[in-house]
Amino acid sequence: MSEILRLESLGWRAAPVESDGVRYLRRDGAQVSYPRDVFDTLIVDGGQGFWLDARANAVGALCRQAQLSALWDVGAGSGAMAKRLVAHGVEVVSIEPLPEGAREIAEMGAAVFCGTLEDLELPSASLPAIGLFDVLEHLNDPRPLLLETARVLVGGGWLFVTVPAYKWLWSAEDEALGHYRRYTSGGIRTTLESAGFTVLTSRYLFASLVPVAALLRALPYRLGLQRAKPEAVLARNASRLQPGAAVNRVAAAVLSAESQVARRVHLPLGLSVIAVARAVPQPGD
Repeated sequence: MSEILRLESLGWRAAPVESDGVRYLRRDGAQVSYPRDVFDTLIVDGGQGFWLDARANAVGALCRQAQLSALWDVGAGSGAMAKRLVAHGVEVVSIEPLPEGAREIAEMGAAVFCGTLEDLELPSASLPAIGLFDVLEHLNDPRPLLLETARVLVGGGWLFVTVPAYKWLWSAEDEALGHYRRYTSGGIRTTLESAGFTVLTSRYLFASLVPVAALLRALPYRLGLQRAKPEAVLARNASRLQPGAAVNRVAAAVLSAESQVARRVHLPLGLSVIAVARAVPQPGD
């Protein structure tokens, strides 16, 4: 909780921790496209599986390179990234607008605010790093959140972003999960730069999974063969995030090998994009 105490020492006052472990800024849930039903289909305690692990490993490596010890996870879901980044030695404060997700994070013993970044009313230039992990695709207009992110980051503060890649990989899962778009590496770079960030890198993740996603999700969708009800699509998506032991071992090994390759060359495509940017120092910072 040192991040919260640090901010309080600057005069900011955090919402109190309530009996369920959550610091509530709102209780009704913000108007977000992420469906509440997802929390009924995802495993609690941060989830399991190769995809969540590999994503967190990529972010954890970037945090080590940046020598970061703390990060604010905005739109934290049910705590999948928070749980894993702690294992990488990063203190995480989570911000999640839906009470269902915030309570799951609190059950892990993690610090969590239920609300939006704007609800916190943080001082300008006060946070060292922010993560937006699979968040921006849920916003019809991501610019207000990005501008608030730029405001509360210290000059030179870090922003880590992951988003789903490629419009041609659009499928029923995107619709059921409330996505507005999928990005290219150049597209997310342009989005971040338009909000005033200096983008250090924007590259693809999960190249190995592109053929599988194209064949099992995107192609059937385009052919009109995948028109299940949203509940069924969410259940199917949850099962993919909870693979059997054998599948998990094989996929984890493949993605580990891919990450080794990605250290030497940028992957030409991927299922996700990961971007790292820094806030431009403001006058007086």
